[in-house]
Amino acid sequence: MNRIAMIAAFALVAAAGTFATTAFACPCGGGDTASIPDMTPEAVQAAIAANEVTPVDANGAGARSEHGALPGAIMLTSYEFDIAELPSDTSTALVFYCYNEACSAAPSAAQRAIDAGYTSVAVMPAGITGWIAAGYAVQPSSK
Repeated sequence: MNRIAMIAAFALVAAAGTFATTAFACPCGGGDTASIPDMTPEAVQAAIAANEVTPVDANGAGARSEHGALPGAIMLTSYEFDIAELPSDTSTALVFYCYNEACSAAPSAAQRAIDAGYTSVAVMPAGITGWIAAGYAVQPSSK
């Protein structure tokens, strides 16, 4: 590997580490998160406006402090959250999000909900940064 390629590889690893620290670090065990449906920020915004989905924030306190949260979001305590943090009705439509596409906290949290019996679960891979980039409002978060 030449010096330029090595520096570029290091920069990518460093950047990925930065994203991971803004959300919950996650060892990501469990099921096949690739089968969880994705939603775009536009679809999530429309579903929230129609009261069809509850957003679930899988970010850590640093990301929430910096960017806020989706309106009405449930704030998870960690990627290993207590299932009691979610609505008791397992048919409630939930959309999990974290920081951005490089973060794996939302898919892991969504899989945890599916494993607990929730039947309407999706992920917004764009995360809070994609939500903001799409021009949608956030609410401040004290967690």
